[in-house]
Amino acid sequence: MSLFAFLLVLSAGCGQSEREVTHSSILNNAYTVSEIGQDVTQLSSPYGIVCREEDVLVCDYSGNKIVILDPEGNYLGEVGTSGSAPLEFIRPTGITQTDQYIYVIDSGNDRIQILDQDLVFVREIGLPGTSPSEAVFFMDIAVTSDEEIYLSTNFVEKKTSRIYKVSEENTVVEVSSRPFWGYLASAGNEIYGVSSMEFYKEKNVQGARSGECSLKNITAGKDISELPYKYCPLDFVVYGDKYYCLSAMTASLDRLDSEGVYLDTIAQMPSLALYSWVDVSSDGKFYVTNRMEGSVYIVRIK
Repeated sequence: MSLFAFLLVLSAGCGQSEREVTHSSILNNAYTVSEIGQDVTQLSSPYGIVCREEDVLVCDYSGNKIVILDPEGNYLGEVGTSGSAPLEFIRPTGITQTDQYIYVIDSGNDRIQILDQDLVFVREIGLPGTSPSEAVFFMDIAVTSDEEIYLSTNFVEKKTSRIYKVSEENTVVEVSSRPFWGYLASAGNEIYGVSSMEFYKEKNVQGARSGECSLKNITAGKDISELPYKYCPLDFVVYGDKYYCLSAMTASLDRLDSEGVYLDTIAQMPSLALYSWVDVSSDGKFYVTNRMEGSVYIVRIK
């Protein structure tokens, strides 16, 4: 760890130069939003989420388990307990799937657990040790159709905050040349990312804060578009030829076109925490985690 203090902030500060925030939302009234509360989901702190044909899997960060919900958000069951053995978890964060496997970042155990579609343990991949702090972890995961695994972190130290990839030797290597704090999504063999935070170092403080952000094609190594200043994008999905992205600035689920240009807002929520995830079902329902309330928002066409 560096001798610098690490800070993570959403507002301007510490001498950050101000720019005008010009983004304005256009609400699409074709969608409805319902919040499924903690009494129904039985989630304590939902993080990553993935939709399957018959159910929805959610990482319960503080519950140290994977919770299974039906498509209406009702609790069906759970997998895992606190620990370090197979199918035991400590602070699971990101989750994703391919046709064969479920991939879970088991951040407190510095590993990825790979499960089959019956949620049976298959194998694990070790991750580089991060920090004794519970606030520092590998955050999001995306996997191509060829089973190439990519990871992002919430590290606020510029020299280690990168996008990582699991090599053919099952070691984790950096693949981005520039610092990255954000979320990942896959579409076929392409990996995309949104950078949520910009990095700074001033006097004896370094960290990450809201500011400049962008949508990127990680596979091609290029930016797709700059997003509105202080938009603070959170998790997102690629659905059809559009991107659907959560924004902490507006507490919304927004639709972007294929060039990353904002089109409209399909869901306005009471609030979104910094760590919020979204996934979409095969029939076009979006599920958003609300870790502060232990609830899940379901966004659907009227």
